[in-house]
Amino acid sequence: MLKNCPDNAWACNQSGNLEPRQHYWLFQCIIVSVLFAASDKTPMATIMVVDDSPTLRAMIVELMKEQGYDVVEAEDGIEAQEKIKAQCPDLVILDVVMPRMNGYELCRWIKGEAVSQKVPVIMCTTKSEEFDIHWGKKQGVDAYITKPFDPAELVASVKQLLG
Repeated sequence: MLKNCPDNAWACNQSGNLEPRQHYWLFQCIIVSVLFAASDKTPMATIMVVDDSPTLRAMIVELMKEQGYDVVEAEDGIEAQEKIKAQCPDLVILDVVMPRMNGYELCRWIKGEAVSQKVPVIMCTTKSEEFDIHWGKKQGVDAYITKPFDPAELVASVKQLLG
């Protein structure tokens, strides 16, 4: 059934043909449905989630997908670098403590590359000391959230940074 169409828009006369009034309604319903379909296809921002913990990564990925974002995953900084080089995301959420390349190094790399230097970075980590937060900001982090985190806080930070 088309969206926003009254049930009587589909009424037919005795010979099975649509009445002139129904033609008008049908035309309006088709136009409205096309407009809704076009608005449903609006591209959402792409968010990269970088965390070596499969559980936390899955939780953040699901949270972002629930908000309608496209999500790309990486297990560590090296994998994230490769994926950013191939397709730069609109925002990166990353952990600090990861194998091969930590979050500070990855953030510094993101902010140092011409293709990704304007990409907002949210650091989501258990490292909650004042020095850790200071060091993250010094690397170019745009927002710093400590684990365990409030999902609403993460979503609000993402929305704020994406504008």
